[in-house]
Amino acid sequence: MRHILIVPALILAAMPLATMQTEPQAGSVDVDIDDCGDDNPDVSIDGCTAILRSKQAISAWRLHAFFSRGQAYSKKGLEDRAIADFTSAMTLKPELETLVKLQGSISLSYIGKHLYSESIASSSKMIELKPNNPDGYQLRGYAYELSGQRDKAITDYRMTLKLHPDAENVKQALTRLGTTP
Repeated sequence: MRHILIVPALILAAMPLATMQTEPQAGSVDVDIDDCGDDNPDVSIDGCTAILRSKQAISAWRLHAFFSRGQAYSKKGLEDRAIADFTSAMTLKPELETLVKLQGSISLSYIGKHLYSESIASSSKMIELKPNNPDGYQLRGYAYELSGQRDKAITDYRMTLKLHPDAENVKQALTRLGTTP
């Protein structure tokens, strides 16, 4: 069921990279930054791990490495490792937008593990951090739907539409639940 996630790609959008030196050298952190976040999850995991092991890695690089490696682990279905990396990224005190994305990524990983109450808790934290972000409501609504809590799912989906009226996938979810958008 994970392949039909209705959460916008915005939650999993890549974070901007830290400013790099203009002349990266082989084996340097700069080269690993190019690999970290690669579409191939194995390449990404290796590149991100190299950054995290590097003594040269500044906090912004480490944040990017944890976030990107967590996404790569999630692509491979290694949700426990993904959650660990997203949680480690949070310890680096990211900006609000990044913190919201990390909470969303954790919530998605819990959905991948069929741990819907944990997903609901994580998406609720997204909403606490940024109450006007439709992604938190949409993600929580999806977790409610998957856990069989129809009325709560409908409430969150309707809140998503209030904040993002053009969300077609949310309209489809409400129709799927037997109600009108």
